[in-house]
Amino acid sequence: MSERPLLDWLERRKESSVIVKARQHVGKVLDTAVDLDRALGFMLSGRKDEIPEALKRVEFDEKAADNLEVSIFEELSRGDMDPKEREDMMRLVRRIDDIADWYKVAARNLELIMETGEEVPEVLWGALKEMTKNSVDCCRFLKVTIDALGKNREEAMRARAEADRYEHIVDDLYFGVKKMMLKEVVDAKAVVVLNDLLVGIENATDSIKASADQAYILVMGSR
Repeated sequence: MSERPLLDWLERRKESSVIVKARQHVGKVLDTAVDLDRALGFMLSGRKDEIPEALKRVEFDEKAADNLEVSIFEELSRGDMDPKEREDMMRLVRRIDDIADWYKVAARNLELIMETGEEVPEVLWGALKEMTKNSVDCCRFLKVTIDALGKNREEAMRARAEADRYEHIVDDLYFGVKKMMLKEVVDAKAVVVLNDLLVGIENATDSIKASADQAYILVMGSR
């Protein structure tokens, strides 16, 4: 991987359209996390009438992230970056976009639970909300990492460490929630849908860590 040349390229073009769009992209990905967390908060507090709008926002944010991904690739194809360096940047953008895809999976399964009226214990909603809260924090530190690329390497490295810490928190919560789900939920159909919701949150957070790690490799390669 050609880390140093890519970091040089980033640093020479701190305000290039590619960098600006990359920061906008991770911002939209973060929005999907925030809106999913908001939807689960509404579920937990009994404000079910507000959930559909929050879930629509997740879909909107994910689509906006997809559009920015395409726009970034178009910009990269017209730029003066070495082909290998271009692929490194594209790989990072694709990995970040996967995060929004997984949050959308979680949102659609929450929508399915709403539509079918499946009974889910409040304690389980609380546990899922705890997962999304920490997943949002994880994603916020990924955004700091990406925002710092080409500007502040030390800040990028600190943020990556925080993203890693929050991913471990979500990972620990995952197995506790899965155990709770199997013990507390009677309906087998509800268990299947809730498991898909749970997996969506877990995989989104795993993708955050992977994205932060990839950005970290780029930073470390420049030292």
